[in-house]
Amino acid sequence: MSTKIPILMYHDIELGNSGCDRTDIENRPYVLTESQFEEQMKFLSEQKYKAVSLAEFVSHLLMMAILAII
Repeated sequence: MSTKIPILMYHDIELGNSGCDRTDIENRPYVLTESQFEEQMKFLSEQKYKAVSLAEFVSHLLMMAILAII
């Protein structure tokens, strides 16, 4: 059985008091403002997605591989 896992990657998240102006952020499409990141996380949570760290994901994969061997 195959399960698709979406992986999101953020190059940077500009904190509210970073002093970065709007033009700077618009010229960097892989950078979000803090409020944009919060909106995305809220949306994903409402859609029943669960955020996990890369370490948690790898640990889960290793555990599944071990269980498949046993």
